[in-house]
Amino acid sequence: MPKITCDLPQCPVDASVLTTFKQLQLADANCHQPGPIDIRLGADVFSEIMLSGHLNVSGISASESIFVWVILGKTKGISQTILSNHASCNAVEFELDKFWQLEEISNIKPYTQEETACENHFKQTFSRDSTGRFAVKFPFRESSNELTKLIQEDLRLPNASLSIDDDTVNTLGILWHPASDVFSFKVNSLFLEGTLTKRTIISTIAKTFDPLGWLSLITIQSKQLMQKLRKYQLQWDEVVPPDIAIEWKALSQDILFVKDFKISRYLFHDPDKEIPPDGFSDASEKAYAVVIYCHSVSNTGQIKVQLVIAKTKVAPLKTISLPRLELCGALLLSKLMDFTCKAFDIPISQSHFHTDSTIVLAWIGSHASRWKTFVANRVAKIQTLSSPTQWHHVSGNENPADLATRGVSSSALLTSLWLCGPEFLHNECSFHP
Repeated sequence: MPKITCDLPQCPVDASVLTTFKQLQLADANCHQPGPIDIRLGADVFSEIMLSGHLNVSGISASESIFVWVILGKTKGISQTILSNHASCNAVEFELDKFWQLEEISNIKPYTQEETACENHFKQTFSRDSTGRFAVKFPFRESSNELTKLIQEDLRLPNASLSIDDDTVNTLGILWHPASDVFSFKVNSLFLEGTLTKRTIISTIAKTFDPLGWLSLITIQSKQLMQKLRKYQLQWDEVVPPDIAIEWKALSQDILFVKDFKISRYLFHDPDKEIPPDGFSDASEKAYAVVIYCHSVSNTGQIKVQLVIAKTKVAPLKTISLPRLELCGALLLSKLMDFTCKAFDIPISQSHFHTDSTIVLAWIGSHASRWKTFVANRVAKIQTLSSPTQWHHVSGNENPADLATRGVSSSALLTSLWLCGPEFLHNECSFHP
């Protein structure tokens, strides 16, 4: 045990006490000064070590023990009062929690009977006119007949109409352009004036809102930067090292090009001719990533392929072999595909999975019991969500997830590989490598 109790006495004692008993051999010549305690004895032992010798001078007692003399009594010393004030600001932690929650794949909460009825009502009553406007009847409860009688035409959102000619509309921090029916991102400069600290960097990163991972090529770099900050074990308001400052400056300049990124809101040509989604996974020593595309066939036979959702995760600080990181990516893809197929109301058994790791394909193609715990647990989960026959090999240069694991510049966001997937997705749907 490194420390039995606090230093004793708790405050210095007048040295004149030692002069009073200078003829005695004391256990500690500096007993008037606070110091560490080497041994603590209980009351049962104390009575056995004390002898009959006893002196009392001016209220201070000296008692003889089997060791030496000890001094007991009151002191006139005044201990120093120490006040400790604690201030806590959870703003950064709160933003950071929201950031990581957004990075996780949400668990779909089962609908209640009322929510299910509302969903069915929407599917049965919604329509879209020639101008692109959506119309749907209000899902009033059966017990709200009196309320419906009170609603007048002039009270129905008179100032909330949306014109298809509007330039932009904010949607959860993402910009929607109704005229062209595309999404884009509003980009604010990441350049921070003044001292660059851990708090300012993490606070800025935590405000990133990319719920579907469309900007994963960029956001993975900010996650890796956060991981590096953790390695340095800096305090919140401590200045970051020069290498971190250089990386942050490069990221701040690169992210400005995101303003040119646009993605169509409408995914399908014809809902009756949807093709099950294709997913891709990849890993590097720094990160692993997954991305999913949907495609559909128009009445003229044109195949439309579009990015739906992507997720990235930084590799753990503890070194893990590349095949195991590839397996973590495959598991993440399985979970994300399950989430996507449920949202599209498409059986996951019809989807396709792609990876450039032949080792992962071998693991998935065999029973989980053949492998050690790390591999077996992940393979078992993958096989629960998908069949080995749904997994295919893809070359590295045709794998869009490879872009996210490397953290390329924002200009890669505009490439056809990231936005529309590899070329073979644009061919007949029955073809897979």
